[in-house]
Amino acid sequence: VFLMNAFKMNKLIYRENALKNLKSAEYVFYVTYPLVQDPKMLKIVIKKLYSAILNCMAILNSGNPELSDTLFAKNGLSLGYLKMIREIKEIMEKQRLAEVEFCRKGNLVFASKEYNLDIITNSDIKDYIIKTKLLVSHVMQVGILK
Repeated sequence: VFLMNAFKMNKLIYRENALKNLKSAEYVFYVTYPLVQDPKMLKIVIKKLYSAILNCMAILNSGNPELSDTLFAKNGLSLGYLKMIREIKEIMEKQRLAEVEFCRKGNLVFASKEYNLDIITNSDIKDYIIKTKLLVSHVMQVGILK
């Protein structure tokens, strides 16, 4: 009984963390970034979205933020969410490996050593925010009830 209650408490903590990170990402993107126009703000948005997603996965997967097709299927989640999560993870990896990063025409640009450019548009980030909101909402309905 104690372990069951402890995990339910953890679910509530994961829930609060997911919501907090999502709200932070939205605030930075829609309020702070337009004021300061600093590309670092966009990186913060991406990290906050990923953190919100990991907390959601922990709710569904008994505290383990591991991603899998079966986890999504078992919980009635679209594989489109899994694709989005992998894209965000890939963006974070490219950012980590980038030699140079800058903002150009409102887009975040990462350049590798070979000067291969990866461009993340504001539209992409807005899309990630919307999809993450939907994912969080779905997980809150499904995951907390388990």
